Amino acid sequence: SSATFTQGAYFSSATFTQAAYFSSATFTQAAYFSSATFTQGAYFSSATFTQTANFSSATFTQTADFDSATFTQAANFYSATFDGPAKFVGAKFGVRGADKVCVPIFTEAAFARLASFRDAEFVTHYPVLEGTEFREALVVTAKPANWPATDLVLLDKAAEDAKNVPIKEMAKESCAKIRHALAKQGLPEDEHFFFRREMGFAAQIGGFWQRLPYRLFGVFSEYGQSIARPSLWLLGLWLVPALILLSYFAWVGSFGDSVWRGIDAVGLSFANIITVFGFHRLYFEPEQIRELPALLQVIGAAQTVLALPLLFFLGLALRKRFRLR
Repeated sequence: SSATFTQGAYFSSATFTQAAYFSSATFTQAAYFSSATFTQGAYFSSATFTQTANFSSATFTQTADFDSATFTQAANFYSATFDGPAKFVGAKFGVRGADKVCVPIFTEAAFARLASFRDAEFVTHYPVLEGTEFREALVVTAKPANWPATDLVLLDKAAEDAKNVPIKEMAKESCAKIRHALAKQGLPEDEHFFFRREMGFAAQIGGFWQRLPYRLFGVFSEYGQSIARPSLWLLGLWLVPALILLSYFAWVGSFGDSVWRGIDAVGLSFANIITVFGFHRLYFEPEQIRELPALLQVIGAAQTVLALPLLFFLGLALRKRFRLR
């Protein structure tokens, strides 16, 4: 505890037969615990790993405590086995403002019991969770400050030059993995946070036509989160055609008798959007609508088509807000 390792610390394949205390230790160079076995508790709370922290294939038989630990560069837990609770509460993966990136790798790791990342910060990269197994509860903090923004995921220089490291694809898969684990625990708010992140990455992957549906989903509804966005789009979809119809009816009326009134413009525009209520049949004669200019009929048809996804997005947001099934 509180030790400082000024050069490489090599504990690969070591077996700790009793509790191992590295609390508040500082590793200024790489720390290797690959294939190490901790038969009792492993305590690395508040430890600082300045360079690579390698715990690949390590076995934690009991509690693995990394609370408030700082991983400045790579944190490698590839194929690690956590038979007891794994605690990364308040841990930091990456340092804000630093020029180094930290990629937390939990590929094929197995968490047999609680895996707690409450208040943990992932500064530059989402954790790599390909093949990771969460058998019990997964705890994460679903707040933007704890995760990289979808448009600010950083690449280290080597990966950027290689052009073959699918950073955004891995981040999307990690968000999906976390979302799935939270869904099983019945945490809809946290689940939807990672769903929005997942969709944000999907909007950046693939060609233009692959990205387009996700981007439209984000623009019009914030991936099912916003009630205001689809409502405002629906308001515009009603108001603009209503003004066009009102201008036309006023123009027609100035040349003589007209079957249309000003209030009809408001009602017809609304009926074009909310077709399910059948307002066309109740308040307008079919001949009236057929006698409208072709352009106005096309505008009405466009209103109906465009309103369908907007109404769906609004219903999706209301369903989520009130946790309806």
